[in-house]
Amino acid sequence: MGISKITRINKHSQLGLWKIEESTDELLKMLALTPMESDLLSRITHPQRKKQWLAYRVLIKKMLNITKALDINYDVSGNPRILNHFTYVSVTHSGPFSAAILHKKYQAGIDLEEITPRIIRVKEKFLSPEELRSPDTARDPEQLTAYWCAKEAIFKARTCHISSLKEQIYIHPFDVKTLPVVQGMIKEKEKEQIFYLALEKTDNYLMAYTIDAPSGGSL
Repeated sequence: MGISKITRINKHSQLGLWKIEESTDELLKMLALTPMESDLLSRITHPQRKKQWLAYRVLIKKMLNITKALDINYDVSGNPRILNHFTYVSVTHSGPFSAAILHKKYQAGIDLEEITPRIIRVKEKFLSPEELRSPDTARDPEQLTAYWCAKEAIFKARTCHISSLKEQIYIHPFDVKTLPVVQGMIKEKEKEQIFYLALEKTDNYLMAYTIDAPSGGSL
């Protein structure tokens, strides 16, 4: 069984992380896909992507402690929605990991990425000039991955339209090696929405997640 952990964050939310050790067939046996989900799965051609897709569905069932089939579709923004269970969900996957965060009241956000030097080459695409001026973002792949994950998690938890991670989401300076919680914000015209994000490292992968309410207050 590949579950790494299921953690209850508070009375409204929980976090799950699955290290995939099963085959595609083994994961399929743990699920009862709806015809719509079977069609979605048939469109995924990459073997690892198939396993990631199946693993987060199995993980969500484990987190909810239910045996019935879950009907998971996607909204117009690409966010997953559980159509037959009133729980907000955000998912992410990278390499051998799939992760999910569930919240009973609000849309949360989560992102997981492998730490690699490749991110150095693309940092200008998602970091603002102000963020790039911070000395800790220069050439540290772990630090840059933390920035990316934090922005992606905020993007998934958003309540407004976001077209640019670089221009609309700002992460306050931090040191990923000493600070497990970082602060970010969405800049909207005349107001700002504040988010607090937890950072966790597993193997060579970094994960960021937020469970902040739409008003920006931490739950």
